[in-house]
Amino acid sequence: LTGYGLLYLQTAHRPAIELLLREMTRRPDGDDSGSGSAGNSQQQQQAAGTSVAGGEAREAYAFSAGLALGMVCLARGPRLPALLDRLAALIDASPTANPTGADRRGHVDLSPTLDDSLLTDSKPYAPYSYAAASGIGSNGGGAGGPAAQQQPHQGQQQGLVSNTSRSVSVLLPAAARSSVDSVRGSALLAMSLAFFDSSLDLVAARLAPPATERTLAETRPDLLLLHVVARSLVMWSDVRATHRWISEQLPPFVSAALFPQAAGVPARCAAGPPDWPLLRTAHAYLLAGAVLSVSLRYAGTADSEAAAVVATYVDYFARLVKRGPADQRAGSSALLAVDTCYHTVALGLAIVMAGTGDLATLKRLRRLCKRAG
Repeated sequence: LTGYGLLYLQTAHRPAIELLLREMTRRPDGDDSGSGSAGNSQQQQQAAGTSVAGGEAREAYAFSAGLALGMVCLARGPRLPALLDRLAALIDASPTANPTGADRRGHVDLSPTLDDSLLTDSKPYAPYSYAAASGIGSNGGGAGGPAAQQQPHQGQQQGLVSNTSRSVSVLLPAAARSSVDSVRGSALLAMSLAFFDSSLDLVAARLAPPATERTLAETRPDLLLLHVVARSLVMWSDVRATHRWISEQLPPFVSAALFPQAAGVPARCAAGPPDWPLLRTAHAYLLAGAVLSVSLRYAGTADSEAAAVVATYVDYFARLVKRGPADQRAGSSALLAVDTCYHTVALGLAIVMAGTGDLATLKRLRRLCKRAG
């Protein structure tokens, strides 16, 4: 499936886009209930035993479809007017308790309806400061830079996306959370590649991490990393190898809750005590996503400033892993999150210093290998 994307790389081929959108939302093979013997307990046990593996396989398949779709539409998104709406509907899908549209196994048909406007080579999206107009990323978080400083014209704010598309939300039962998350991750990847280096604040706002603690709790933690990387791919020219840029990628309410003395912004957490394990886990993934974005921007350059910044966070996560979770109630889940982020930023440092044989980088990687071994 990924090879299919390479075959039609940056062609915006309509049949390829239609196929890949369908494959992104395809149900796992064998999900549909058959009319066989009701007393076949062996088949029921086998289905129950493979449910987890089936979910993982489905997520890998959907992610491959999203990667292929992103390659087919690489940097062509601004000239595909309906593609943003279709992918945004998949990103905004919400697993709630409403069973409307779901089958008894919790699967929902998320396949977008394509129309002739999908591949219309019409007037491309014009960059405008959606983030500045809506108050998102006012300090440059994810939407800062030259494009964010432009004031939007009234004509630019209208016609880019329909009034209903921004409020699209597919309601799913709780059993469909894994199905929704797998499609959401692939849609994030596809949108980021389709609008690569477009500097469109409208798209960046779509890809931004959750802005409230409530929406944060509804998002799978590891997808937060993908949110930050995806938004950075869209705002590619604005990525900077500085600690300030990395800190600006975190939602203000997370920084305000964890570091109130340094955040400089009012806390935006929900009423009541904050969910500290949730905020700490989210902070780790968001930070790792921002560091990985810097690594991708400076891949293979051996830039001294970028390497120094990334190495700082490698050492930071190394200390966290050695110290263990701050909240023992979080248990292994928090430790797993920190460990995953540690490996991610270490990979980012290797990306920046690729082909150099840098001794300091190799020492850090050796410590990581010894720990893994």
